Amino acid sequence: MPDHDPLAVVDVAPSDEPEVGRLLARAFADDPIFVFVEPARAARLEFLERFMAALTLRSRLYATALRTAPELAGVSLWKGPDLREMTPEQLAETGLDRIDDWLTAAAAARFESLFDAVEATLDADVPGPRWYLGVLGVAPERQGRGLGSRLLQPILEQADRDCLPVTLETAQPRNLPLYQRHGFRILRELPPVAPGAPVVWTMRRPPGAPPGTADSAGPR
Repeated sequence: MPDHDPLAVVDVAPSDEPEVGRLLARAFADDPIFVFVEPARAARLEFLERFMAALTLRSRLYATALRTAPELAGVSLWKGPDLREMTPEQLAETGLDRIDDWLTAAAAARFESLFDAVEATLDADVPGPRWYLGVLGVAPERQGRGLGSRLLQPILEQADRDCLPVTLETAQPRNLPLYQRHGFRILRELPPVAPGAPVVWTMRRPPGAPPGTADSAGPR
């Protein structure tokens, strides 16, 4: 569908973080990763609001956080090549040291098992400097209008200027065509880490990658 939405893409401001957390909680409410982590919907939404607000603060302080404007309809949160392992001080400043407080012990264990597997795989497959797309979320009622592509573009262009790859992971098969159209290719299809866990695809976009096609490397 052509994008006729007049929204611009700007940096997230400090005052935006609570609203961004609420938007991303809605956008990821049914994401297979977070359904696995916290099956109870009400608890999942509560966790997602806190977690996404903390990720927004992380990207705003230490990398790049983008949003649509003037209406908040979509967000992309990034880690740059200078931010691989966060220090204890950075985790405390962003609130990401409180994930275990926001989840039950069982849910926290599921969270850790899944994301540890993804991070280890990406670090092994793309060990050098890279950009990482941590979150790309669009309000459910605004999806399919090209906002996701617009929220990707500034950092894809930056990565090309810096000759750096971009990585991400997704557990949503329907997301694969979007990323493939922007030059991403599947690195691995990770099997479920536990019963009830989703398959997760890791992806990499090389610098200067030409636009791809939606069916060139679909889910296997």
